[in-house]
Amino acid sequence: MALNKELHWATEMYFMHPGEDFWYKRQDVKSLSDIKAFVANTDVEKTARNGDKNFYEINVFRVDNLMNGTKSIYNETHTSYFKVIDKFWTPFDIEKWLEKKFGTTYDFDKLRYGSDFKNAPAIVEARLFPSGQDKPTIIWRPLNDIDIVVDKKLQQIWPNATKRAPVVLRKLFEISHDR
Repeated sequence: MALNKELHWATEMYFMHPGEDFWYKRQDVKSLSDIKAFVANTDVEKTARNGDKNFYEINVFRVDNLMNGTKSIYNETHTSYFKVIDKFWTPFDIEKWLEKKFGTTYDFDKLRYGSDFKNAPAIVEARLFPSGQDKPTIIWRPLNDIDIVVDKKLQQIWPNATKRAPVVLRKLFEISHDR
């Protein structure tokens, strides 16, 4: 799109990550290196509220504004989200973790999704204490093809191990205004 002197593009990029005082904090990001540094220096166990999860999620947003002076007349938003995990767990690993951490498995159902998933990579999404009960309900699920998972080096490890940042994340930094 050819722009006259009055019109110009302005790009904002930021990511939302687990915070200490509330669940998500917004942080401006200038490059993929900013996100890599955050992931490399953040512990999954400490960010996952009381150890309720074995991952945390990051959402990256790019907002491109077509500006007329200082007024936005058009914008496009692009989003990428992914999970950060220290290591893959199976339902059997979750059961062992419960036994080690709490001394009980709380009737954890490792075959909830059937025996085909007993060795599948899985994530613990929450540990809930239903009202009036003293034992938690563990909510877990197998990873699926929609999940994008990275390791501490921001390298994609699920659904395909690529040894690079996820394609959708890299593309956010490559979007051009030559339209």
